[in-house]
Amino acid sequence: MATVEAIPAGTWQRDPSHYPVALTPLYIELRFPAGGWTVMKAAGHAFSLPLPSRSAIAVDGWEYFGTLDDADTSPARVAAFEENVRNRLEATVLQRWHTERRPAELAWLQRLQAVDRAALTNAELLEHSHELSDCQYQAHTTHFTDGHAGSVYAGRLALFCQAELGVTPPEVLQLLAGFSTATREPAAKLEAVAARIIGDPDLRAALHAPDAASDPRLTGLLAPWVEAYGYRSTAFEFNVPTLVEQPEEQVRLLREAVARIESDPVGIDARVRSARQAAIAALRERLPDEAKRMLFDGLLAEAQAAYQVRDDDESFSRWATGLQRLALLEVGKRLAAQDRLDDPEKIWYLRLAEVEEFLTSGSAGDLCPRVAERQAEHHRQQATVPPERLGLPAMPPKLPRLSDAAMAWLRAAAWSRDFVFTPADSGAEPPAAGALHGAAAARGVYRGPARIVLSEEEFDRVQPGDVLVCPVTTPSWNVLFGSVGALVTNEGGILSHPAIIAREFGIPAVVGTRTATDSFPDGAIVEVDGDAGAVRW
Repeated sequence: MATVEAIPAGTWQRDPSHYPVALTPLYIELRFPAGGWTVMKAAGHAFSLPLPSRSAIAVDGWEYFGTLDDADTSPARVAAFEENVRNRLEATVLQRWHTERRPAELAWLQRLQAVDRAALTNAELLEHSHELSDCQYQAHTTHFTDGHAGSVYAGRLALFCQAELGVTPPEVLQLLAGFSTATREPAAKLEAVAARIIGDPDLRAALHAPDAASDPRLTGLLAPWVEAYGYRSTAFEFNVPTLVEQPEEQVRLLREAVARIESDPVGIDARVRSARQAAIAALRERLPDEAKRMLFDGLLAEAQAAYQVRDDDESFSRWATGLQRLALLEVGKRLAAQDRLDDPEKIWYLRLAEVEEFLTSGSAGDLCPRVAERQAEHHRQQATVPPERLGLPAMPPKLPRLSDAAMAWLRAAAWSRDFVFTPADSGAEPPAAGALHGAAAARGVYRGPARIVLSEEEFDRVQPGDVLVCPVTTPSWNVLFGSVGALVTNEGGILSHPAIIAREFGIPAVVGTRTATDSFPDGAIVEVDGDAGAVRW
């Protein structure tokens, strides 16, 4: 993504599912170079897709998705795509995630995390930051490449279920609940730590003491969990602290995990598994013969296996983003120590060239006036309501002549892609007073107090049993979901992160409401109907 003065030709759609806020200048420059965000193009190239390449730009601080070039429909490209379809490249891609890319990225990130940033020279810190940028690029390219593969499996299952059983998209996705193991993993691992505390009166007393965050018995217990999950970004930005920087938040989450285990003898995983198995059994009974049931079983098994990768590879890009935050914050500390900045956190308002000049030559001048001007501009951007779309209306891509198998592949992939970002049906009836509509993301009905959380910095306001109401979630919000009773978001579709996490934790969810955070007061008692896609108060 690049900041642009002139909007490139084509249609550009704002993406609040990932970026609900205006972005800081340094984030825009570091994450998305001026040449455009090419990770999605690289992912499409891996499959030789005969479709326009997707990209992203920033306009007045806000991020937009669109296309930067026309589709490559040359005979060579079409032939390569057809060959990839015949060879089931999607299976190879997902296998490589488990056998090659995941181990390699894990080792890379663990090495980068182990670096003592404060001990680096300026030149070494610059090199470290560059390597983190490379790591982020690789992680994002992997995520989108795997995404193409996984979307095909989910789409095949969904299209079969719709044709044979008339099943709705949310009902299809309920069949995959419990298989996004990376989504549930941070909370589950924290529950394992909590289980060690429950049977130890001394540890239980320490957990509820005022100095719990500095008690070496607790910090020692939490250390492996923090090493594994605490360095991941809690936002799609650099300017929000990671959990490793918030020991009080670590303790609060641990207290909630203890309370959750004690109040829930069945457990989240068992409930999700039971509901999924019941739904699968009911659908199998409706199929007319054993051949159809075998086909259903095969499609389901493939989709469930592919679904495991969806948040797993995404968590690696969040990890790299969190480490980049810490590296840049070290630059901010060095600038503040020389009175070039009055706060290390204002590093986010520098330009990349200014950061590199300081790390290369040690010179930076007085950055405070420039930072103050850019911070004021960022606040202005945050206060604006950006347009939903820019440019001309999109025209459907003109596909070349393809085989039936290749067209079926594209239809399956499109089913999944469309539901990642799509919010509630824009053609639905206007909601009545005291009601709000969105996409039915996770089934069930729950009534409880609304807790409106606008950013990661407000995590400590969430109490057990609350209805979490927020703009959108990222994978680093996963630690909250063991205690909330339901979820409502402004943004997202039924395959977006908030929808996935709600299904993994077995709580009702309505996503893509657009206005939930402004529709009722914090603390209001609301009913979340995840079957009808409605919120009532």
